[in-house]
Formats: sequence, structure tokens, C-alpha cells
Amino acid sequence: LLAAAPTPVAAAGFAAAASPSRFELEAKPGEVLSRTLELHHVGTEGSEYVIRSADWRLTEERGLEFFDALQAGSCRPWLRLERRTVRLEPRIKRRLRFEVHVPADAPVGECRLAILVENYDQRTIPLIKDSPIQLPLTGRLGVIVYVAVGGAQPRLSLLEVGLGEENGERVPMVSVRNDGNAHGRLEGALKGVDADGKTVYFPVSTLPVLPGQSRRLPLLPAEDLTTKKKPQFRYPVTLSGRLDWEHGGFDVQV
Repeated sequence: LLAAAPTPVAAAGFAAAASPSRFELEAKPGEVLSRTLELHHVGTEGSEYVIRSADWRLTEERGLEFFDALQAGSCRPWLRLERRTVRLEPRIKRRLRFEVHVPADAPVGECRLAILVENYDQRTIPLIKDSPIQLPLTGRLGVIVYVAVGGAQPRLSLLEVGLGEENGERVPMVSVRNDGNAHGRLEGALKGVDADGKTVYFPVSTLPVLPGQSRRLPLLPAEDLTTKKKPQFRYPVTLSGRLDWEHGGFDVQV
């Protein structure tokens, strides 16, 4: 099990949560950054956790894949962790300090790494029901760290607004490309008017778009504030409004 969100991850024997869920930092070559990660345990019994780093990538399915081995261009050697293990007790918060030592000759660009919080339960579960093959129970929480070095910035361009599929449903999508040297994110929501004149708002996904990457981001309809339910609407839908990113935005009318 893995996660990269502020909510706790619950596997048997794993009940850790971390705040913040990610760090987005800036640094100059030769600078040392010091930050603190707050950990707490939401289980009823204390547990030992291992703290380590990993490289990662964002898959086309918008999941995270972690790598133990150093990847090409990895900046993990810049990371210094205060400790490698920590015991978390119920309702007790612990602070984990870490530093990022940016080399003096670091090129302009973005350092990306993950701080992993893991534990290894002594219990096992069968591979399938009644199987003699037993698998260990493990849990993992991933906190993503971005460091923009030397003024690195994203440069996003809007390629297309159209329809795509998300969780088996047809929804609006925006295609974005990043030609900068740091990750970027879209923010905001488009106003939609459906075939019956009904108004529905479509917030854009805030998933990161990494340098050199093109990505389709879904515009999922926001729940009705009155009913707290997913709104029903009928195509065609007219979308209008503005989607912003760190250094600009895109006006949409489609």
C-alpha cells in the first residue's frame, strides 16, 4: 500500500499520517534548506516506522511509482534525514527534521524526491484464500519534496479541451504541456451549461505536470452544494472560464 496524500494510510499495523503532504521549495546553488515534517499515529497501539528516501515517477494512470535504486539525475544524495527510525505512539505527534544540501554547482532545474514512512508488520496474509503462500503486511506513506533550483519554473501551454474517460465515465479533459524546467499545476474550475440549460461547475485536477511532459487532466463535476451529491447533466456542455497556473492562465470557451 502506498499513498501521497495528507490522509492516513491504514493497513494492518500501519496507521501513520504526515503533514504537510508535500513540500514545494526554492533554493539557490550552494544553499541548505531545513524543514520539518510532522508525523502522528492514528492507531490504538504504538508502532515503529522506518524513514528513508526514494526516487519516484508519476505514471500515466496518475499513480506514484517509487524506486529504491538511485535513478539517473537523482538528487537524493542532497537529502539529510534527522533519523532513520521513529516510534509513534497514539495521539502523540513527532517532528522529523530534514535538510536538502544543494551543491554549489547544481544546474538550474528541479530536484524531486520522496521521503517514505514505512513499517513492517510481523503478521502475514495468504496470497489468495486458503493459499499456503503467505505475504508480509507492509504499509508506506510517501511525502513528495520538490526543490526548484536557480529559479527553475514551469512553462505550461494548453493543447486541447475535449472529452475523455475517467473511472468509466465520459468527462471533459484538458491537455497541457510543460516546456519549463520545474513542475506546474492547473487550478480553478470551468462553468458548464448543459443541453438543458443546467449549470454545473468542473474543477480541474491539480495533479503535477512535470518538465517535458504532456498530460490530460480531468475536469470532474463538483458535487451539488445543496444535495451533496454528484450532479446529473446532459451533453453537449458549453464550458467557459479561466484555468490558472503559477505564472499565467488560460481562458476557455468551448
